Amino acid sequence: MKITHPPVLKCKTCFAINKPTIEDFENPETQSYDRNMGPEIEFLWTLDFECEKCKSELTVQISGWEYPIGIMNYQVTEVSGCSIAEEALLEVEFDQNNFNYL
Repeated sequence: MKITHPPVLKCKTCFAINKPTIEDFENPETQSYDRNMGPEIEFLWTLDFECEKCKSELTVQISGWEYPIGIMNYQVTEVSGCSIAEEALLEVEFDQNNFNYL
């Protein structure tokens, strides 16, 4: 799974719009859970940064779940110090040639 469009965030202190880039979100942490139709994979990106205008501390955490393999199941974005002006877009990266679950 990858971020194809980063979130747009509004600082709660000064109301400035902050636009982190895709490059700001490094490789996600991943966890896998056994489910009925194969593994469910959770991807987690966390970014701590300062508001571009007032330097307040802002945090955004994006979670995405792939289940079954190759299908985007769910997405959640949690923030601190800011609000979400525009959600991130996630996309599943699936290569049938590398899939050997069955």
